[in-house]
Amino acid sequence: MFQGILIFGIAGVVVIIAYVAMVSNRRREQDDLPPEDRLSDEEFRRVEYGDDD
Repeated sequence: MFQGILIFGIAGVVVIIAYVAMVSNRRREQDDLPPEDRLSDEEFRRVEYGDDD
């Protein structure tokens, strides 16, 4: 039983580390863009989904 808890604990730590790395990478990529290349939410929806609302 202790081994199962240990395995799930290690898996949880790995998932948390992967999530933090993904979020920090996304934030770094967005910070590297010049302001004129950043899309607002409205512009993104218009480009991605064709919404005019």
